[in-house]
Amino acid sequence: MNEPVLSNANALHVLDYERATEVIKTATHVGVGICYCRHKMEHLGRACDASMDICMTFNSAAESLTKHGHARCIDAVECLDLLQQAYEETWYSLARM
Repeated sequence: MNEPVLSNANALHVLDYERATEVIKTATHVGVGICYCRHKMEHLGRACDASMDICMTFNSAAESLTKHGHARCIDAVECLDLLQQAYEETWYSLARM
């Protein structure tokens, strides 16, 4: 399956592991919700095995999403665990290709 390449403008939002951990550790609010992309694929019958409850948001966006029930509030420790889980799932998926 060919996937589109991220433009340089969007590439700024793809963080390496070390930067992601720093964002998590310094965030004022952390929320996690259902991955929109995976949820959509599930409805199309093309779901993958990756976790659904993994979409992380931070700071004011997380505060708003948790306040309105679109994400659940988590602490940095749980978020770091989810980051590690996502990392492991990615490498497992790549190894199976």
